[in-house]
Amino acid sequence: MDLRRLSIAKPYSLYIPITRLLTHVTSTVKQQHDRHFEQPPPPPPPQPQTSPETCNQHLLKLVSSLLSNPSLDLSKCKPLMSNLCPHEFDRLFLAVRSNVNPKTALHFFYYASKTYKFRFTVRSCCLLIRLLLFSNLLSPARLLLIRLIDGQMPSLFANNRANRHVEITVAMVNLNVVAEPVLGFKQLIY
Repeated sequence: MDLRRLSIAKPYSLYIPITRLLTHVTSTVKQQHDRHFEQPPPPPPPQPQTSPETCNQHLLKLVSSLLSNPSLDLSKCKPLMSNLCPHEFDRLFLAVRSNVNPKTALHFFYYASKTYKFRFTVRSCCLLIRLLLFSNLLSPARLLLIRLIDGQMPSLFANNRANRHVEITVAMVNLNVVAEPVLGFKQLIY
């Protein structure tokens, strides 16, 4: 094919004078902008009840005192479980992890999941596995990991249960960033 024989179309400019201003477009954009960035309504006046910070501090103290003891005080579990959701416990458990007795925490996890049908987050379970590893409690850590993978430990998975091993791995890696790295994780797998 000889490219020299092809005719090349010369570009031409199209000039159409704008007689009407773009007021419709700009006013529509301004209305959409105003609707999108409306000021939120003012918050409701504070309730005379306890503030969330006070409630959170109370829950934090309750979780800390419950899980730092050498044995689980079952009488403190019921008030705690009635005021707690899995994500709130996850946040509190991460905050008090340095004071937690791993054996007491393990007993609490099994008791709460069996008695109250409480479903812990994957991160909470992985944090407990890490605490058990740091205390050289390899067998309970391995058993908890197996139960978590097999779905025998009631847990909240973000994704479907088919990829739970991936979610567990991601949670463990993310905890290495937040907390001190764990060295015994290989021992759980082998």
